[in-house]
Amino acid sequence: MKQITAKKVYVVPDDLKFRFAEDRDYDLSISGGTVVRDVDNGEIVLALIDNAAPASLYNPAFSAMYKLRNTTNTNRGNYGGIPRQHRYRSLKTTYGAKVSSITAGAFESQGGRARCCRQCAWNRDNPKAWGKVKKLVRHLGGVYKQHAPSKYANSMGFAEKIHPDWLISGTPFTTTTINNSVKAAYHTDTGDFKGGLGLLYTLTKGVVMNWDLVMPEYRIRAKLKNNTLLLFNPHLWHANMTESTGLGEKNKQYSRISLVMYAREKMTECGSAQEEIQKGKMRAGSV
Repeated sequence: MKQITAKKVYVVPDDLKFRFAEDRDYDLSISGGTVVRDVDNGEIVLALIDNAAPASLYNPAFSAMYKLRNTTNTNRGNYGGIPRQHRYRSLKTTYGAKVSSITAGAFESQGGRARCCRQCAWNRDNPKAWGKVKKLVRHLGGVYKQHAPSKYANSMGFAEKIHPDWLISGTPFTTTTINNSVKAAYHTDTGDFKGGLGLLYTLTKGVVMNWDLVMPEYRIRAKLKNNTLLLFNPHLWHANMTESTGLGEKNKQYSRISLVMYAREKMTECGSAQEEIQKGKMRAGSV
């Protein structure tokens, strides 16, 4: 792996919110086989690995995730590129941009209908498809261990504080996000474990162009291709290039799937699955 250094610079958050990455946001463009470290503290900013998984793992996972292309989400914060808005008569709830994205794995209690820690709906209802994705996630966790062993050790140490019912077995992750041909505006990830690295893995079908990721605080553009894994600090600002496109009608002639893997910090507060079920019933007043 090629090793390079970069210096962190200050960015103005208000200049980044609700827009996509542009050429003015980076000075250096990197491709696979590269590790970028902070010039001052030596910490890994990102590591870019091409050909990260065998086709025997990513092809079945791609098929399972591609079927989610028509499932949408309006709760992705700045990710969709527009401020949250009131769209219906009720003024209590706001909605973000509608994007083709789901959360899979496990998630902590959030109140309302989500009164307890729980498995996400898609993997709960589609165990066979989720099993194909989990095999890929476990492999990518091993790639993480190989290329960033100290950060991986931090992630595993954190995972030991979480009940095994909520972990993706064989990994330090609790949760994944699956995006289908979704261009991400500038955002920082929240609620994820801060002592490790986030994993962003990309798969493509057909011809896709300029879906690269830019991290303006280090003035870097990372070239993301089919079967590329990016290990990076997700708490830094990041976004896809503004001209991200594909040739052909969306979700037919081309598709670009990104699989994001992480651990939710509040999952340390969860009991076992059975305990959380009882907790949910009690909060609902059913027992």
